[in-house]
Amino acid sequence: MKPIVFAGPSVTRQERQDFPDFVWLPPAGQGDVFRCLSHRPSLIGIIDGYFDGTPAVWHKEILHAMSAGVTVFGGASMGALRAAELHSFGMRGVGKIFEAYRDGIFVDDDEVALMHGPAETGYVNLSVAMADIRAALGQAVAQDVIDQHAADGIAGVIKKLHFPERDWSAVRAAAMPISPRLADWIEHNKVSQKLEDARSLLTEMRNHAQLGEQGSAPSFHFETTELWNQGVEKFRSAAQTDPDILPVSDEWIMEELRLQCDLYKEIRDDVALTLLAGVQSSSAGDIQRSEEETQYRLDKQLFTAASFRQWLDDNQLSGERLADLLVQRRQLKDIVFRITAARPQAFLDELRFRGLHAVLARRARAKQRALGAAGLDDNPRPKDIGLLEQDLVEWFFANRLAQDAPEQLDRVLAELGFASKYIFLEAIMREYIYETRSQDSPVPE
Repeated sequence: MKPIVFAGPSVTRQERQDFPDFVWLPPAGQGDVFRCLSHRPSLIGIIDGYFDGTPAVWHKEILHAMSAGVTVFGGASMGALRAAELHSFGMRGVGKIFEAYRDGIFVDDDEVALMHGPAETGYVNLSVAMADIRAALGQAVAQDVIDQHAADGIAGVIKKLHFPERDWSAVRAAAMPISPRLADWIEHNKVSQKLEDARSLLTEMRNHAQLGEQGSAPSFHFETTELWNQGVEKFRSAAQTDPDILPVSDEWIMEELRLQCDLYKEIRDDVALTLLAGVQSSSAGDIQRSEEETQYRLDKQLFTAASFRQWLDDNQLSGERLADLLVQRRQLKDIVFRITAARPQAFLDELRFRGLHAVLARRARAKQRALGAAGLDDNPRPKDIGLLEQDLVEWFFANRLAQDAPEQLDRVLAELGFASKYIFLEAIMREYIYETRSQDSPVPE
């Protein structure tokens, strides 16, 4: 399993795209770290977490993950707070905010608290964390815009506000009586220590994963207490009675979309149309015309030269004109593939716009439960389910597309957005288990 990261408003869309090998889950709440262990993650990173009105991620479940040999990183927000509290047990803290909590400079939870929108908005920030305001004031002092005494005074005013009321306009208002210069400066020098720390955490996780380091043996004994057993029962019960509580990543939702085939192509084309501006196609010289023509003739079942010539005459086409049309079509496909491969978030946004994101998320969660019920992990192998690879391929095309498996499989998989045959096989193995062993397998209409 790939590294799992719990993140929300502290991470921008760009960071998610820069780390495509990570499984991105929403901010961590109580029980989420415990539940994600069923997917056997290699690493866990906690950046954002819920706390106001939602039970926060439990220290005990983080210790449980580490006792199972999983390396857990924390930084930027709730992750920094938990890492400071658990670094002596082996949780790896990253960033200046973690260091401030660890060293006792920050003591209150609300240093990293802010209001934000739901996942559908990209967790848009509706306020500013106190930690970011302090970072901006620190830069102002370093650049001699204000002195430390003035910075402390402004920070004191903002600290008295309830965290949803903290924003840059409040900072400017607090600065105006003390330093009108700072009020102007802050407009063009907003900083986010949380984002900087999140980037550092993600980079450290990627470096750790690339080195292939294994989780070290815990330096503590994990005590299975009655309170812990009650918590585990609660987490498992919640997952069974409320399927939507199970974490589901963007990667799983994209897999569900690709497995819907026609829906994927439809959304892919709509996404491509919104992203075409500024993208240039391949030159005709880069296209292997003969290969395109050969494939086209096979598709049309024009196996002989005579049948091909007759078909051209019937459609009032010359061989050269057909070649030009094939080049244009290939260029368009090349543009679509290059654009959509680089913009997975655009697919997710289109799904949200159509109201299909929740449908596919429910299906992904149900599939996770089906795998668990079958005693399998997220990456079962053909031998685990008693089938050969070709059996699975034929099953998928017969049941999903009502056709025989194509001879040129790679070409079809590229049109469906699968990066390789290996990834496709993993997806249809999970799909086979779900379709054949689950009582409920909804497909979006």
